[in-house]
Amino acid sequence: MTYLVLVYAVLHASLLIWTLSWAGPASMRLWLLRLLLAGMIFDNVVQGFGHWIGDDALLQTLNHGRYCLHAAFLPWLTVLGVSMMRQAGIAVASSVYLWCAALVFTVAAVAFGLYHDALILELQVQDSFGIYKFVSTSQSPPFGTILTNFFVIVMGVAVWRATGWSWMAVGAGAIFALNGATASLAWGFMVGNFAEILFVASLLATERHFMQGVSFREAAQPQPSV
Repeated sequence: MTYLVLVYAVLHASLLIWTLSWAGPASMRLWLLRLLLAGMIFDNVVQGFGHWIGDDALLQTLNHGRYCLHAAFLPWLTVLGVSMMRQAGIAVASSVYLWCAALVFTVAAVAFGLYHDALILELQVQDSFGIYKFVSTSQSPPFGTILTNFFVIVMGVAVWRATGWSWMAVGAGAIFALNGATASLAWGFMVGNFAEILFVASLLATERHFMQGVSFREAAQPQPSV
C-alpha cells in the first residue's frame, strides 16, 4: 500500500504538469485546482514515506500540515463551482446573492476547518497496510468537506443540464459515493485517495472543456449580422 499512495502522488503530479502545458491564460479556477493538486501530492508523499522518515516529531508536523492544507483549500471548490456554472451560462450563477452565499459558506468552512484541524487538532499514530502516519483522534464527520462535495454535485448537475457536459457531476458524485461507502473501513482511506484523483481530474477536464472554446454564455448570444 505504501507504493500505491506514491503512485497516487505521481498521478497527481502528472495532472499538475499537464495543466502547465495548457495554452492561454490560466483562470483563478485553474490556479485553485493546481493548489489542490499540490496539496494532494504532499498528502500522498507524506503518507507514502511515513516509515522512511523515521523522526516521529517531524512526521507528526508533516501530517498536521496535511490536515491544515485540506481545511484551507477544499471549501473553495464551492466558489469554483459557482464560477463554472456562470461559465456555462447559467443565469442564477450571476446572482450576487448566490456569490455572497458561496463566499460566506466558504469562509465559514475554512475558519471552522482551521480551528478544528489546526488549533485543536490532536493526532495519534496509525500503522496499517504498510502506511505509517498520524491521524486525527476526532470522531466527528468532516462536515465542511461533506457539504462542499454535496454543493459541487448540485452545481455539476446544473452544468450537465445546461451544457450536456457531465464530467463535473460524475466526478463529484463518485468521490461522494466512494467515501461514503468506505469511510468506516480500515482501508477506506486508500479508496478516498483514489477518488480524489477521479474528482480533480473531472474538474480539470471541465475547466479544459471551457478553455478550448468560448463559454456557453458567449455561444448562446446572437452574433451580429454582416
